[in-house]
Amino acid sequence: MNTKNRRSSASRWTANPRRLLEIPWYALRTNYSAAIATAGGLPIALPHFSELADAYLDQVQGLVVTGGAFDVDPTLYGDTARHSTVT
Repeated sequence: MNTKNRRSSASRWTANPRRLLEIPWYALRTNYSAAIATAGGLPIALPHFSELADAYLDQVQGLVVTGGAFDVDPTLYGDTARHSTVT
């Protein structure tokens, strides 16, 4: 790959950060990845392609769901304990 072209391509985004709002993007706080790595896991961010959910789940041993104004009901993954924040 031509490094000169790669730099100019990147600089068009950094020169005007508002342009980043023009394209779809994901955000992930680094503390999630750090916690997974510290625990011995391999953090991998998965894009939102719901049609590939089964394929993703076939490849992983655990899943951390981040963000949102919700808590996942433990009964959805076969647990019976409920944290007080789950309504």
